[in-house]
Amino acid sequence: MRNDHSVPLRSCEHSELAALNVADVRWRGSVYKLIWRELLAYLFVYYLINFTYRYLLNDQQRMRVHVENMNSSRIQ
Repeated sequence: MRNDHSVPLRSCEHSELAALNVADVRWRGSVYKLIWRELLAYLFVYYLINFTYRYLLNDQQRMRVHVENMNSSRIQ
């Protein structure tokens, strides 16, 4: 079954394609503006946990984190 609602790119004018490009860039920019705070918070927490695990925990504490992680994954 053919979808007759789509328009092949060959039939589009250059100005129409340029307008789609501009709209796409504006839309993408608004998405980044919406998520940048959450992304920074996520990255901060991720690197804080990563740093704590790698440099502040000793081997016994790392093993306990590993065991707890394995136990929590079995529950699901």
